[in-house]
Amino acid sequence: MYATSSPSSPPRRTVSTEDFALKAQFEDLVTRLAAAPASHFDRPIAHWAVASDRRLPYALMDLTVRQLTTASYDHLLATPGVGHKKFASLVTLMQRSLTAEVSSREEVDPSAVDSISLQQEVFDPENVSQLMWAEWQETVRRHRLHDETLGRLAPSLQSLQTVIWNKTLGEYLQYTIDELRLLKTHGNKRVNAVLEVFHVVHTLLGSSQAATRVVAQLTPAFIPPIEQWLHSALASEDVPSVQDIRQHLVLPVLNQIERDAGETVHRLAAGRLGVEAFPEGVRDQASELGVTRARIYQLLETCGEVMQVRWPTGRLMFKLLTHKLQSHESESEALELLDSLRWLTYPTRRVHIDAEPVIA
Repeated sequence: MYATSSPSSPPRRTVSTEDFALKAQFEDLVTRLAAAPASHFDRPIAHWAVASDRRLPYALMDLTVRQLTTASYDHLLATPGVGHKKFASLVTLMQRSLTAEVSSREEVDPSAVDSISLQQEVFDPENVSQLMWAEWQETVRRHRLHDETLGRLAPSLQSLQTVIWNKTLGEYLQYTIDELRLLKTHGNKRVNAVLEVFHVVHTLLGSSQAATRVVAQLTPAFIPPIEQWLHSALASEDVPSVQDIRQHLVLPVLNQIERDAGETVHRLAAGRLGVEAFPEGVRDQASELGVTRARIYQLLETCGEVMQVRWPTGRLMFKLLTHKLQSHESESEALELLDSLRWLTYPTRRVHIDAEPVIA
């Protein structure tokens, strides 16, 4: 709590240049905040704190913005444990609250945005405040995305540990930003990955309202073009050629595998499919990398794990196209390529081998 006012004047103390500057900043913010009423000004100032902040005035963090605007500089500075550096941090939080309110009314010049970026399209996990996190959670609730998985919506699975690929967004709606960062099983890397997924969702849907007749559906960007081509190929009387399958299926899938599993897995998958040359055998690939054949099989299994998370319905569509190609013996080369792609991305059985995880 801050020191309450009393009839008597506060004790006299030495006034420095730093005092004058800090007091002027504080009083200017108080004036501007008083003229810009907003509902979130009734929230504690802690809502605008982020992980990268240092020297926060914890004794004042429970006060709302409105309470701060009615308190004097001298009495706030007299709070035990609050010195000039911590008070400067308080002024920064007050500036953020004002910037956020003005930005929401689109009345601020972008050049006036505070050093802590509140623009949703710029993602910096260290600068995610409780206010921003609460907005991202509300976007997920509003569009009923509780059951969407982190793995399906993550920009890249390489930044997301495999143990949380299938965790749903709904599992994180119960936590504040501080509680999320303190979860025992979530280090900085995992927390940052979770925040990034929520940020992506909010960037896409934050400004839209949930509709009753039209539902927003998020999907990895590589899927719609593939599905559109597959629907067209299945509906057509013509049979896709090996060049069609290579261009519209193999290459887009391999590009996604490279994004999600890395260059090594992509290189092995492309070699097995014979994209740039004749198909490579596991023995040759193991010799080239200097690893066992078991390790090559394990790396290739990652392709199936990626596609199961990213595009689980692809298995059925591949199966339908396979049935169509099987009825045309003249397209045996195309069928062979499609079968190889199906084995790689949607294997029917897997060999379980004990080895280190491909993606940590």
